[in-house]
Amino acid sequence: MTNSILPNGDYKDPLTHIIYRLEKEIEDSQKIILLTGNNGVGKSRFMEGVLLPHLKKSGIKTLYFGQDIHNQILSFELISLVKEFIINLKNSGSFFKTILLNDPEHNNIELDFDNKSILFPTQKSINNFIITECKKYKDIDIILFDEVDKYFNSNEEFYTFLSNLKCKNIIVISHIFNSKQNNTRNITLTLKNKVVVVE
Repeated sequence: MTNSILPNGDYKDPLTHIIYRLEKEIEDSQKIILLTGNNGVGKSRFMEGVLLPHLKKSGIKTLYFGQDIHNQILSFELISLVKEFIINLKNSGSFFKTILLNDPEHNNIELDFDNKSILFPTQKSINNFIITECKKYKDIDIILFDEVDKYFNSNEEFYTFLSNLKCKNIIVISHIFNSKQNNTRNITLTLKNKVVVVE
């Protein structure tokens, strides 16, 4: 990683066309960074429209848990399911025939998606998903969390979880997280003259 997660300057979110003015660079090796600001100021869009594309372009290995984590889990499982489906078709020796001619051989392929914990995840199953995915990737540089602390039993449990993560930097959006915890830097987004200033 470089010495800066995101250099200071103006950034335009391509979806909303909001200009984000980063007054000071977001430095590397700060461990836990908390993004704060009033509701609707654009914290999530800053993370998704500015920060994530920059990290991807810079080759920084990133794990992201968004507010719509229900959809992330469903997409994750659907992608896995499609991969298994294609492998089964290839192993059957009739991949194209099955697709083009609706060969009855596809009836032998098990596609069990009657998994209510995926379609209707509970707080516990989402918590397990977050913990499992964080453990799975050993070489992640940054993990981004957008209001996922609500899937933990307490603020203390969430902070302990963050403190034990092995990645170099953690960026959090939360309305209840205590920014006064040790080793935490606070970054505030404020709307000023139609520009969101990140201080």
